[in-house]
Amino acid sequence: MAVFASVSGTVAAGEGYGPCGCPVLATVTLEDTGMSSFDAPIPAVKGASVIDRYLWEGGTTMAVVLDAVDTHGKFALLDQHGVAGDATPLHRHLHEDEAFYVLDGDIVALAGDEEHHAATGCALFLPRGLPHAFMITSESARLLIITAPTGFEQFVREAGIPVHEQPPAKWDFDLARMLGPAEAAGVEILGPPPFARPPV
Repeated sequence: MAVFASVSGTVAAGEGYGPCGCPVLATVTLEDTGMSSFDAPIPAVKGASVIDRYLWEGGTTMAVVLDAVDTHGKFALLDQHGVAGDATPLHRHLHEDEAFYVLDGDIVALAGDEEHHAATGCALFLPRGLPHAFMITSESARLLIITAPTGFEQFVREAGIPVHEQPPAKWDFDLARMLGPAEAAGVEILGPPPFARPPV
């Protein structure tokens, strides 16, 4: 008997005819089939106009591309743009693994006790609980960030400054605004950025 997933999160099986022409006899929930809502073939498609962006410290902007709603809590996808000297504090994630893919530019990253230089095309994986930080060393850089499961993107939203147009040339960012959202999201701030800033 053919089954198909509906947008409502139920699976129909036999009673009348479904949208693909299959006979439908009953309606069962995804839980009854052992499928999660993520297993159901329901895509998330977002245009650039609905992706929310936030001003961050220095010249960094963060875009939340996919969040918990889009991926059913499996992972979050973020797009980060920054300029030379932009750096994270030394920190660790208590709940998420994190991966970076450098789309453009160069960064230096501290992962545990090891320092790594990553140029365009390099990727880093940081398991949850590992202290880490990174700094942009090129004139500018762009990174894709994946965190799994979701949760970190909510920290970005609560600590960042929403921006709906082009980012301004400069802005003020109070680092203290990070502390409450960081604690709530299980992001433990361990110290300042452990790098010497590049010459301007």
